Amino acid sequence: MVYNLIPVRQQPEPPDFNSGVRTPGSAFLSQTPDPTKRQWDKNRYWKSCLSDLYRSYDEICAYTGIWISFHGATVDHFLPKSRHPQGAYEWENYRLSCDRANNNKGDSTDVLDPFLIQPDYFVLNFPSLLVKPNASLQADEKRKVERTIAILRLNEECFIQDRLHWLREYIYTQDTHFLRRHAPFIAYELERQHLESSIITMMRV
Repeated sequence: MVYNLIPVRQQPEPPDFNSGVRTPGSAFLSQTPDPTKRQWDKNRYWKSCLSDLYRSYDEICAYTGIWISFHGATVDHFLPKSRHPQGAYEWENYRLSCDRANNNKGDSTDVLDPFLIQPDYFVLNFPSLLVKPNASLQADEKRKVERTIAILRLNEECFIQDRLHWLREYIYTQDTHFLRRHAPFIAYELERQHLESSIITMMRV
């Protein structure tokens, strides 16, 4: 496992990344330093490393802490390529993201970096399954967490249902390893809040 909770531990660049992504991407940018959306769309060299990104980060969305299928996985440019074209073809700027979180993020630069946030910045409320800032955070940190939650829309019904799905699987099976593998954020929060057993009664499922 890459990680059991937010934050995400950055993984090394794949051996063929330079030849498959960086080199052709740099050549494109040297000829087109300020690409239009259409030009970006024709030069999506980052897509060739999606399978590497998916494997490297254990198939877990960096923003939700939930397993995603390969079909629903995307390469998120943490620094948006529209504002930071120099990072468009750099592995260190990529975050594995589900398509919905990536679309919600858009070109925002106000989202906290999953690589840099501190443990327990984000907490999960039970039984609502709403993501919230840790009550112990300083005011400025709390605002940043709230802003991230709002931009990514982490408390939209679709994300709540995703959490509920994996939590139900855990309640039915009592398989902690399975939950850590597919929903590490939920697993961590259950353990942190000492709810591994009482969650069954709490959720009434």
